[in-house]
Amino acid sequence: MADKFEFRVVVLWADELRVAAKALNELERINNDESSTKEQIGEAANNALRASITALRSVDEGAALVVCEGTRGKFVPKVHKGKCIK
Repeated sequence: MADKFEFRVVVLWADELRVAAKALNELERINNDESSTKEQIGEAANNALRASITALRSVDEGAALVVCEGTRGKFVPKVHKGKCIK
């Protein structure tokens, strides 16, 4: 007898993770620079937040995570009029 189970997998795209990491590093650099203005810090924080949200949007505590290289369009099937196309 087979058991049925479900699990959730979230695909993280390496290019999006790299953009988020770069934005976070830039925020840290600007935040640690004593000559940075509040506006510069705010802009860097906003960029880092947007990049992180894009990269990590679907991650939750119960999901398995997979990191893929390449672009989303390479792996996600395109659908036209209800049929998968290449």
